[in-house]
Amino acid sequence: MGYKYRRDWEGKEWQRFSKQLVQVRHGAQNVQDVPDKVHGDAGLEFITTDGTCYQSYAPEEVSDIAKAASAMKNKGARDLRKLIKIKKKLQKYSETERYQIGFYCVHF
Repeated sequence: MGYKYRRDWEGKEWQRFSKQLVQVRHGAQNVQDVPDKVHGDAGLEFITTDGTCYQSYAPEEVSDIAKAASAMKNKGARDLRKLIKIKKKLQKYSETERYQIGFYCVHF
């Protein structure tokens, strides 16, 4: 018997849910929101005190799995390039100089 997962999430709704997942993993007190800024947050939603950066993304297209998968891959690759550019800015959110990346996507 296969599991059924919800696919049709609104962006902010998925962001709130994924934050709960991050808080369960790292502890709520260890998770900092990264404010939304144009060209400034590299697509990040949260950073933890140990330097783990999280992006949360729910594709708009959910009926075509290939399109949704492509959108998620493209979003991740695009934002990873941005993240490399803003590495120094991240230091104000975390005391570490070493970062890990976490990417929460809607399950397909």
